[in-house]
Amino acid sequence: MNYRIAVGIIMAGILSLSSTVFADGDGTAKAKEETPKEETKGEQSKKQEFIRKKLGLPESEATPKVEELLKGLEKLPQTGKFGSGSRWLRIRALGLTKDSRAYEPLVKYLWSGDSSNAEAAAIGLLSLGDKRAIEELKKVLNAREDKKMKEVIKEQRVRYAVASSLLNLDETEVSYTEIEKLLKEGYSMALWGLINENLKTTHKRTIKDNRSKEIMLEAMKNVNDEVRSGASCFALEVGICTREEARKIANNILKTTTNERAKDDAKRILRNLGDRTDEDDFREELKTFEKSTQKNKEK
Repeated sequence: MNYRIAVGIIMAGILSLSSTVFADGDGTAKAKEETPKEETKGEQSKKQEFIRKKLGLPESEATPKVEELLKGLEKLPQTGKFGSGSRWLRIRALGLTKDSRAYEPLVKYLWSGDSSNAEAAAIGLLSLGDKRAIEELKKVLNAREDKKMKEVIKEQRVRYAVASSLLNLDETEVSYTEIEKLLKEGYSMALWGLINENLKTTHKRTIKDNRSKEIMLEAMKNVNDEVRSGASCFALEVGICTREEARKIANNILKTTTNERAKDDAKRILRNLGDRTDEDDFREELKTFEKSTQKNKEK
């Protein structure tokens, strides 16, 4: 058997059994193309079930109650690593209750000065869906001079959680300000994540601000492969870069990087342009091989 076809068969098998996923804040897997804006009842119940099991709640309590979560939090240290996992889950679960009484406690943890608390609270506020959180999240992103919060906001996970929640709650282009800050400060992980969050919400939003376009074009020049490919993918989809610019970046990334997420974005760019990738060639050869095998069996 041709070695290239054999490799193609192996690749096709792997691809058919797996899909690209991200870890959500509560540790559950989430499809890459999924937009977290409106969770279905099934998605919501899965997260509730995950947290219920982690917290050791009985099955009758599929949805954790605000008062019980707060009681559990009172027994734990309010900051620091000790008990942080259990504390993180409880803070996160406050948002899943969809109870308006959870809003003030979540805001308190957002501003507690602890990065784990702040990240969980930002995710919780998004799940809660209370529009009052928009202004609080904006304040946190601009809290770089606040003595208590300036170290917290340096954490990439916090920056991403806050900016992502703000983007999904606000549905405006406010996140481009944060993208610009991340570009200047070199936060590649949070930057890549936020660009992809923007990409997933473009069907509901438009780019009118020329400065926003400049920011995204600047991100396309970033030294980080993930940032460059993610920004190119975004820029191509919303029409702020030429097809040739996007093609050049995508091909360069595929030739030089070992980063799988960057490769995925680069392949998506080429597919959007109607170009073929090696993976497409593998699949085509595999189909030809399977057809040939089937014909031989029939004979």
